[in-house]
Amino acid sequence: MDHDTINSAKIDLREDSSESLLFLQRFRSGSIRREVMFYSLNLFFWLSVLIIVTSLVVIFKPTIPITLPLIATRLFVGFIITCGLRYIYRRPFITRLHGPPLWITCFSICIGIAAFEAMLCKIDHLPFFNLQGSNIARLQSFRAFFISIWTALYFGFHLLEDHYRLTFKAVELEKANLRSEMSRLQAQMNPHFLFNALNAVASIRNEPEAVKDVVEALSDYLRFALEPTRTFEPLSRELDSLEKYLTVQQTRFGCNLTCTIECDREARKVRVPPMIMQPVLENAFNYGMRTVDGQLQVRVQAKVAGGHLHLTTSNSGRWIDSEKNQSLGTGLNTLRKRIRLLYDDLASVDITEQFGWVHVTIELPINPPVNPIDT
Repeated sequence: MDHDTINSAKIDLREDSSESLLFLQRFRSGSIRREVMFYSLNLFFWLSVLIIVTSLVVIFKPTIPITLPLIATRLFVGFIITCGLRYIYRRPFITRLHGPPLWITCFSICIGIAAFEAMLCKIDHLPFFNLQGSNIARLQSFRAFFISIWTALYFGFHLLEDHYRLTFKAVELEKANLRSEMSRLQAQMNPHFLFNALNAVASIRNEPEAVKDVVEALSDYLRFALEPTRTFEPLSRELDSLEKYLTVQQTRFGCNLTCTIECDREARKVRVPPMIMQPVLENAFNYGMRTVDGQLQVRVQAKVAGGHLHLTTSNSGRWIDSEKNQSLGTGLNTLRKRIRLLYDDLASVDITEQFGWVHVTIELPINPPVNPIDT
C-alpha cells in the first residue's frame, strides 16, 4: 500500500471521527433530541387524529365506507404539512410576533394551506391529492381544524417550555444569591473568634506547652470552620469542634470559666447548619464576663423533644440589650438570618433571662427541609 493511499485513509478516518464527534456534541446539546422529540410527537398527533376520526365515523356514520388508502394518504399529507409549518413558524417574521397578531397570522396560514390543498384535490391524476367522489370542502374543513389544533399545541408547548426555562433561571439565580448570602453571613462570624483566639495565645506566650495545646486546638477548629461543608452536618461534628473551641476559650479565661456540654445520643444524629453554636457561645463568653460576679459558668444542652432539636446555651450573668451593644445584636441577628434562610418559619431563636442566668435556645426541626442550596 503506497503512502498516498495511507494518507487518504487517515484523512477519511479523521473526517469520520470529526462527524461522529459533531453528532455527539449536537446530541448532548439537545438539538438532536429536540428533533427526535418533535417528529415523534408530530407522528403521535396524526396517529391520534386517525384513531379519533375513524372512531367517530364508525360510531356516527357507520354507513360510510372506510377506505384505508384515503386515510393513510390524508395522514401522510398532514404529517408533511405540519413539518412545513414548523419551518415557517421558526422564521423571524413569525418569531417576532406576539399575542393576537401571532395567532391571527398563524391561523390564517392554516386556512390558506387547507384552501390550497382543496385546489390541488380538484386536479385529476395528481398523486396524494386525488379525492374524486369525496366531499372536498368537508375534508379540508377538517384539515384546517386539525392543523389549527396542531398550531395551538405547538405554540402552547413552546410557551410552557419558555416558562420552565425562566423558572429554572430564576431558581438558579436564587440559589446563587442564597449561597452568596450564606457565605457572607458565615464570614461575619469567624473574625471575632480568630481575634479573641490570638489574644489568648498572646496571653500565654511564656508557657510553651500551653501555647502548643492552644495552637493545635485552634488549627483543628479552623480546619472545621474553613473546610467545605454541606448545608447541614450532624450535630456530633459540631460538638466535636466545640471541644476545640472551648479549649481555646478555657486558655483565654483560665479559672474564671467553667464549661459543660450535655447532649442526648439521639440529638447527636440530627443534622444542623455548621457553626450554629459558635456565635451564641462567643456572646456568652464576651458579655457574660461583663455581668457575672466571680466565675462565669456556661452550659450547652442538646436534646430532642416534640420532633424538634433544642440547643440551649446558658451562661451565668445578665442579658445585655442589643441596642446598647451593637456587636451583640449583629451576632445574633446574623444567626437568625442564617436560620431563616435555611428553615423559613420552621425554626426559632429565643432568649430568656431568669435567676441570674441567660438562656439562648435554638429550636430546629429534626428533619431539615429540602433546601435549594444543596440541589
